[in-house]
Amino acid sequence: MKKILISISLAVLVVLSAFLLVSCTSTDALTEVPEVHMITSEEEANEIKTVVVEHHEFHPADLDIKVGDTVQWVNKDGVDYTINFLNYNLVTELIDGASFVHTFHEAGDFTYVSHYHHDENGQEDDPEHTKILQGTIHVSE
Repeated sequence: MKKILISISLAVLVVLSAFLLVSCTSTDALTEVPEVHMITSEEEANEIKTVVVEHHEFHPADLDIKVGDTVQWVNKDGVDYTINFLNYNLVTELIDGASFVHTFHEAGDFTYVSHYHHDENGQEDDPEHTKILQGTIHVSE
């Protein structure tokens, strides 16, 4: 009896699968043209630059970009950081394995810092072994 129920269930499943496959396939979907986004000359000029946090340092620590460029910070360090911009109203958490992006819309030098507390055993929050990480984004017109 179990074999019959299993066979019927499989047959129903095959029929339903075939029906779904046929109903989801449409020639309309094949003929639709996706909307095209035209890139303006301003967008072409903007770049994405990357700063990697690794070995408790920013790589590169100093970065030159242009107004409108975007910087992506990627944390490959195995610990979480809080990044504080000293002369810019921006503070962000950068957890291990994550990234953070920011587009700079004005010229200037933007220094940011973070700290890492560790002791000889790798334990965090040891004031005697605090390391300050620092970087600067130099944004020109």
